[in-house]
Amino acid sequence: MPRGVSPLDEARLQGRLWSPNVFRLGAWYDAADLSTITTVSGAVTDWRDKSGNGRNLTATATQRPTYTANGFNNRPAINYGAAQNNNRLSWSGTAFNPVRTFGVAHWEGPNPFAAYSGLLSFNYAGNNDLFLAEPSNQWFGARQAFLNGNDPIATPLPTIQSPFLWGDNEAASAGRTFMWIGADRNENNRGWRGKIAEVVITLFVPTLQERRTIEGYLAWKWGLNANLPASHPYRNRPPLIGA
Repeated sequence: MPRGVSPLDEARLQGRLWSPNVFRLGAWYDAADLSTITTVSGAVTDWRDKSGNGRNLTATATQRPTYTANGFNNRPAINYGAAQNNNRLSWSGTAFNPVRTFGVAHWEGPNPFAAYSGLLSFNYAGNNDLFLAEPSNQWFGARQAFLNGNDPIATPLPTIQSPFLWGDNEAASAGRTFMWIGADRNENNRGWRGKIAEVVITLFVPTLQERRTIEGYLAWKWGLNANLPASHPYRNRPPLIGA
């Protein structure tokens, strides 16, 4: 590797950097891809799905988060604001079966959490809702999720006041016809308090290696590889195609 070239830049130069598009995805939202985002005066009106499934997110005039080119780690993000809010990006359409969710976000609200604040949710079925509950600093219903590539935990969540990556670890809710990114369903004053950078939704349960590959991709892309545990295969290098 040439001196001064990072493992991430080297992978990009070689055209070998792994991407989620090799998997069967239900939806994929990427704040780093400005071509997928439409704004009006800095407010996000549309966040388009990169999976090819057309599950594009939209926001009403009074519920629009903002786009920021330097959300964290000199990388872009969708900014929902740090105060209590009703901001949300929403999709509705033909039913699909989201199986696992992964993503990168940053909580900028109070600790301990003052109210339910949605990170990602689907029309209610008891499963696949990832949002925070008061006052126990945990995912709703003590559901489990991988946090920064570690073993799945439900509570507490002390590290999310820094940028973090998550991976869902619970059974799917089949037949979802609504989805909210940055909101607890359609409830008032339950918008996410902070930033969301990327969301990947799979249509299958990843193997351990597949999960780690997604984590490695997200961690390196958003400058969070140091968050991964020392034993993680992608802490020191990004995942490569064919490797």
